[in-house]
Parts: sequence; C-alpha cells; structure tokens
Amino acid sequence: MSDLNHFREEEQAEEQRFEWVLFAMCVCISAIIIAFVIFVIGMTALIGHTMLQRRETIISILATPKRLRRTEQRFMKVSFC
Repeated sequence: MSDLNHFREEEQAEEQRFEWVLFAMCVCISAIIIAFVIFVIGMTALIGHTMLQRRETIISILATPKRLRRTEQRFMKVSFC
C-alpha cells in the first residue's frame, strides 16, 4: 500500500512539474509575441516618420516659395508631430 501511495505522489509531482513547464513555455511565447508586436509597431512608426521627413525635404527643394507656403500649411494640418 505504501508503494502505491509513493507512486501516486511521484505521479502527482511529475504532473505538477509538467504543468509548471507548460506555464513557463506559455509565458515565454507570450513575451516573445509581445516583443515582436512592439518591434513591428516601432519600426512602422520609424519608417513612417522617415518617409514624412523625406517627403517634406523633397517638397521644400522642388517647391517655389509661394508653393512652399501652401505645402507647409497642408503638412501642418496632416503631420503627426
């Protein structure tokens, strides 16, 4: 009878270890997914900001002073910064 109880205790302990390992894996996978999402959002914002700066630079080079004023007014309405 003692062997049977000992076997059950070992089985429960092994099952509990497995549950903790499974929980730890889920936490790690979730952390990796969250880090990837934050990375993608950051890169998207950086690329958008860079493209907006390039666009402003190109327009300021090509535009005449009269057009430039109108273009800047449009950018002031549209820009996110």
